[in-house]
Amino acid sequence: MEPLLEIKGLNVDINGLQILNLREQTITIQEGDIVGIIGENGAGKSTFINCLIDKINYKGKIVRNYSLDKLGIQFQTNNYNKLMKVFELIQIISHKSKFDSSLKSQIDKFDITELLNKRIEKLSIGEQQRLTLFLVLYLNPEILIFDELTTGLDYKKRTKILDIVKTYSQGKTVLTVTHYYEELNDWVNKILILHKGDLVFWGTFDNLKETFKHYSIVTLSTDDFYNLPKELKNINTVSVDDKTCGLIVADEYHQEEILRSLSRSNIRFQINPNSIYNLYMLAMKNFIEKKEA
Repeated sequence: MEPLLEIKGLNVDINGLQILNLREQTITIQEGDIVGIIGENGAGKSTFINCLIDKINYKGKIVRNYSLDKLGIQFQTNNYNKLMKVFELIQIISHKSKFDSSLKSQIDKFDITELLNKRIEKLSIGEQQRLTLFLVLYLNPEILIFDELTTGLDYKKRTKILDIVKTYSQGKTVLTVTHYYEELNDWVNKILILHKGDLVFWGTFDNLKETFKHYSIVTLSTDDFYNLPKELKNINTVSVDDKTCGLIVADEYHQEEILRSLSRSNIRFQINPNSIYNLYMLAMKNFIEKKEA
């Protein structure tokens, strides 16, 4: 089947600084794929999205087998007329009165009823996110691109918005950038991991889980790591941050052995079950080790 998107050797260089460098790698996105794009700040995630919509200059090749009218995009920031009221913007986009019953029902779902008489300049970041998301999904595009979908929302609103988006996105093609990795659970089928413009991992979610198979990661302070008992010295580890490291656990029996040993040594620890964030850390460990070899 002809891919919806095919990206080859994507490279972005701004003022001599390399922002994105996918070299000769090819990324193929099929119709119906839901792609999670993750990485730390400055990884190149938004740059990657901007290349796909032809918003910045790039080198390489992007083949788009769709028309722009099928594309819906939610950015972290938007260039709305700040003096316009929310209901005025909705009327322009929807061509309907704010009193239209079908439109009112959709407005209620996104918790923006109380925003209708506010000027856009008065909206918080979270309120702007909800408004933009409403406008994008209302037009019912076939391809959806989200850049930090739930930024600025509290947990309750984040969960509600995500549930709505997952329902709306059924049967559609989605690319979603997020730093809330747990949002990708039971939703995405492909994962793209970037680090300082480099490609760390591209493939199916199942392939990511198989490549970096583990039971859990037991985290402890870096100081305690240097005082590990002998029997734990040879366990594979992963760096979590400057103050924390993790012991990579293979299975349940292995975990029990580790916990007994740590408890005997009075070392404080935390168990982190298999998760997307764990997989991200293991993919990063593998990438850095290969780069340094």
